[in-house]
Amino acid sequence: MKHPLIESYKEMFSDKYHFDGEEFFAIYQEWIIKFGETEKSKADFVWSMFNRIANSYAGKFKNELEMYTFMRGIYADMWQFLLKEGRDSSHVKRLMHYCDLKTAGDENYKVNAQIIGTKCCPECDEIDGLVIPLDEAINKQILPFKGCTRKNGCICCYGFPYERDLENNLVRK
Repeated sequence: MKHPLIESYKEMFSDKYHFDGEEFFAIYQEWIIKFGETEKSKADFVWSMFNRIANSYAGKFKNELEMYTFMRGIYADMWQFLLKEGRDSSHVKRLMHYCDLKTAGDENYKVNAQIIGTKCCPECDEIDGLVIPLDEAINKQILPFKGCTRKNGCICCYGFPYERDLENNLVRK
């Protein structure tokens, strides 16, 4: 039963997400009866646990900021897992960026989204520095950039500069 992948994620789920270790192993036992103990099955189990934990937190947040901040963390862990597994992770990266956009606002001042290119490919170089209103960035969800040709996917990110007027003062909403 002791398997490095299962053990390491049991620890993570317990430490970061307060998921009971005994319950984790009980669920795992049910899983292996149903799906076996292949490497793929173990990885699929970990993925199912990420989703179970994310769903278990639904509706438990005081506000949207708290929810998007939490979900950004779990999506980052999911993204790292997929990278280690050699699986496509662009859909989770998109969720991470969405959470970043949703938590970037300011109650009093206008904030924009600026794409920060990483010289990962010529296509991303073309959008490096692009500044758009935050609401538009949320609606368009440009990152990860679909036109990126980097082998392992787009690694561009957003910056969030405050909008300024001609006299360099912050612009109020």
